[in-house]
Amino acid sequence: MSSTCYVRCSGLNMSSEKLKQNLYLLFSEHGEVVKITLQPGKDTMAWIMMATEQEAQLATYSLHDTKFFNETLSVQLSCKNTTNI
Repeated sequence: MSSTCYVRCSGLNMSSEKLKQNLYLLFSEHGEVVKITLQPGKDTMAWIMMATEQEAQLATYSLHDTKFFNETLSVQLSCKNTTNI
């Protein structure tokens, strides 16, 4: 079953498309990225669906509090099970 990482990052100054591409590259190092959903704003939020729960856990553990374009990422596992529609 797929699982989702919740990502929060303040201060990023790039287009939504560019951000999606860069998040894809970053998270795909830890498994298969199924889908990325963004909620842009002052505090950018993203939900990154990984193919398996293990991949989502690995990405969360590896990427939480890391630097991403000079900003610190906050990465957590989503509280709810993920369904890909």
